Amino acid sequence: MCTFDIIIPTGPEDVAFVPRVVDYVYRCFENLEHIYVLTAKKNFSRIEKKIPANMPYKLIDENELLPNLSLSIVAKILNECCPNRRLSAGWYFQQFLKLGFAQSIYCKKYYLSWDADTLPLAPISFFEDEHLLFNPKKEYNPNYFRTIERLFGYGKQMEYSFIAENMMFSKSIVCEMLAEIEESDVEGVTWLEKILHASNLDDSMPAFSEFETYGTYCSVNYPGLYKPRHLNTFREAGYICGRKISEDKLRVMSFDLDTASFEMRHAPMFPYNLPQFIFNNRKRFKKMKSMTFRQIIKKVWTKWLGKQSIDKQLIMEHLYRLPQQRH
Repeated sequence: MCTFDIIIPTGPEDVAFVPRVVDYVYRCFENLEHIYVLTAKKNFSRIEKKIPANMPYKLIDENELLPNLSLSIVAKILNECCPNRRLSAGWYFQQFLKLGFAQSIYCKKYYLSWDADTLPLAPISFFEDEHLLFNPKKEYNPNYFRTIERLFGYGKQMEYSFIAENMMFSKSIVCEMLAEIEESDVEGVTWLEKILHASNLDDSMPAFSEFETYGTYCSVNYPGLYKPRHLNTFREAGYICGRKISEDKLRVMSFDLDTASFEMRHAPMFPYNLPQFIFNNRKRFKKMKSMTFRQIIKKVWTKWLGKQSIDKQLIMEHLYRLPQQRH
């Protein structure tokens, strides 16, 4: 059986949850050697406090993984080649981290990319004989394949999607793919420059997927290497009890599910929604700390008066639209 490492790219919204993900990943996967959490250095202390020291994990500064890959570099290129794109640099950056890991000093033969909002609830295998296993999905965005065609000259190959909560990558294939991208005729020098230029489409929809690109590349150049297998996944698990869900509830869910995802936008009912509420309003809370009590009362009062004015206007408009009563 092949050994592998796991990478977990972690943004600010998942810092508090990723220690639990690391714990479950460590419990569920055999032949796992190392767990690498890729995140901003400012998040290190918060994560280290919650992960046992004896666990085989390592925090890697996402901006130091590769010399030519950082959030600021991606933001700069994105602003130059795609000034009208709505997606943030962070959205592209976390995808580039998954591909760029193959070129890092940490990478060995195989590495599994795992979502920082997803818990494995049962043992999952990613190897079967000479095959690598993946979980096919039904997502489809034509822009992803327009970008792939610009980079490689071919588009969608399979009837399913490769976009899932995880992907087992082959280091040699990823490096080969990135080298081929750099040799393409697309504008730019590095592979990330060429990907961003290739994904600059006249459309507000996203135009690049690291999993779809890699899966399509393998379908053409390594047919038969990846074998589809079905996993029972629950993408909306956050609606149950949020990220504070108990071990008992997760144990019950594990009878039917292989993975459960807890996205921040899937907020449960009160009081389980408090972590999401605090995270979403952290900027307001931070600003309130610098305000006096009088300023806070004034702001709340002004906002309340504004709401009352809007409600009154809506009521008047509604009454105006009512048919006049006949006498």
